[in-house]
Amino acid sequence: MQKDVTYTVTEQETGQKIETILKQGLSLTKNQIKSAKFRPDGICVNGNRARISTVVFSGDVVSVQLETKETASGHVEAVPGNVEILYEDEDLVLVNKPAGLVVHPAHGHYDDTLANHLMYYFEQHGLRVCIRAVGRLDKDTSGIVLFAKNKVASARLSGQNAIEKEYLALVNGRFAKTNGCIKLPIRKKNGSLNQMEISDDGNYAVTHYQVVGEFADYSLVCLKLDTGRTHQIRVHMAAVGHPLVGDTVYGKRRAYSGREMARTALHCVNICLRQPFTGEMIQARAPIPEDMRMYMENFKETMIKSAFP
Repeated sequence: MQKDVTYTVTEQETGQKIETILKQGLSLTKNQIKSAKFRPDGICVNGNRARISTVVFSGDVVSVQLETKETASGHVEAVPGNVEILYEDEDLVLVNKPAGLVVHPAHGHYDDTLANHLMYYFEQHGLRVCIRAVGRLDKDTSGIVLFAKNKVASARLSGQNAIEKEYLALVNGRFAKTNGCIKLPIRKKNGSLNQMEISDDGNYAVTHYQVVGEFADYSLVCLKLDTGRTHQIRVHMAAVGHPLVGDTVYGKRRAYSGREMARTALHCVNICLRQPFTGEMIQARAPIPEDMRMYMENFKETMIKSAFP
């Protein structure tokens, strides 16, 4: 999808060169400016093509073509499938991913992923988009996934420290303290393809937790991450004695009255971020999935306080 941005020069910026406006006013990188320079009508002032050395004045409208229809053509195969859109604008889309679905094509999953279904959604709406996942969820994890719809949005979102996510997890056991912060370094386990472990020489990792529901022998917790290490929530919860329900890698599957979770009970429930170009605050929430609701419903008689924040 073609992406154009515009900027109106202020009185304070009168007499500056376009290059300065592009860097300071539009926060474009050198490479983004360089690419735009060589596109027909890539950089214009008041509708006329201009050089980056051109001097501009108050009220001038500078426009930049950051991505063309050709450069935005999709690289992911479009495959029919349902997608639940939580939010969408011209630069990004927030999707509620069900458990059991891989986010993006990879080994063993080339045309049965969330990205494939999202591409089909765009094709059905007549859009040519090269989507890029900004952060991913494990196959078993449900909840919100953020996709960028152009390269510049992807770069800005990937470098945005202000993106905040909240997760809900069902964990084994009950807590002595209803909130806390776990600071334990994580590294890849020696000899394992994808298993992680706590280690003094691992990468710095911080997880904040808040207990929002307590049952006889398990809890519902809300979690926020300061870092984004692989399997961070699962490793940290297991390390403090509360492995996630259904997690057979860092805990063990436990059945209650013959019922159990068929997957790791983790859900990305909330996200808050700034629109990469306008700076507008965007927030979206994904409802608790049915399997986690049903798991708690099965044992509601043992609930001590509300399990739903």
